[in-house]
Amino acid sequence: MLRVTKFKEAKKRFWHNALPLSEFYDPRYGKISITKDLAEQMVKNFKDNIPSYNPPVNISHIDELGKYGEVVNMEVRDDGLWIEVELTDEGAKLLEERKFEYLSAEYVEEYRDKKTNKNVGAVFIGVALTNKPAHPEMKKISFEDLMSEIVKLKEKLNGGESMELEKKLAELENQMKTFTEQIKLKDAELKELSEEVTKLKDENKKLLEEKAEQAKKLHEAKVEKWAKEWLEKGITPATIEKAKEKVLSDEKLFDVYNEIFESMPKIEKKQMSEENNGINVTEKAEKIIKFIHGGE
Repeated sequence: MLRVTKFKEAKKRFWHNALPLSEFYDPRYGKISITKDLAEQMVKNFKDNIPSYNPPVNISHIDELGKYGEVVNMEVRDDGLWIEVELTDEGAKLLEERKFEYLSAEYVEEYRDKKTNKNVGAVFIGVALTNKPAHPEMKKISFEDLMSEIVKLKEKLNGGESMELEKKLAELENQMKTFTEQIKLKDAELKELSEEVTKLKDENKKLLEEKAEQAKKLHEAKVEKWAKEWLEKGITPATIEKAKEKVLSDEKLFDVYNEIFESMPKIEKKQMSEENNGINVTEKAEKIIKFIHGGE
């Protein structure tokens, strides 16, 4: 695990209130108001990469003296705009030797974005190491502040992040629990729906079977009526019975047998065995039927 053990490391990277919230007067600019809205505007633009570079750390607002670090982060707190500064080795040495004890912010209240040419409001453009800050409430970069940042950083690295991670894990577990419960509800709904579909299929199958049974009975009744009519017309019972078996299995044979029976000689009810040219009528009809069905 990463640990902060040297004071020198804290001097190279630390947080400091660069613009305390207040109102004051400067002979160069008149009345100056550092408000929370102004600070929030700077943070927003910084997060949006405006300006396109990290605001540099210089000496006494003189860029020509070179860069001694840069601003790597910033946030609005209750008492002002706090910036996280990362110094170069040379910049850290200047603090260690106490050659500079203050920061002095550089910002523009009406900044025009170079990409869009739009006025984006207040933008933080740099910070200087100085001993004469313009802001009357600016605090020194003290050893106590730096040690406090060390403690905070240690807590963050050794425990704070773990607590935050545990909190996030607990939130994720609750979300997973809720999601699992929702899945169970959906599974129950799907199971209920599946059972309903199965039930409907069974009912449909039963209705189809009942319909088929009704159609079969209607066909049988139709065949019985048909057979009775031909029996009344003089077709022998034996011939009728054989025809019934075929018509029961295929209703299309109604027309075939109707044509056959129409052409066959009829017998009266009292003369069921009368011969026709020496051949019994029943036998003649059976021969015709056998011929139709291939010798059955």
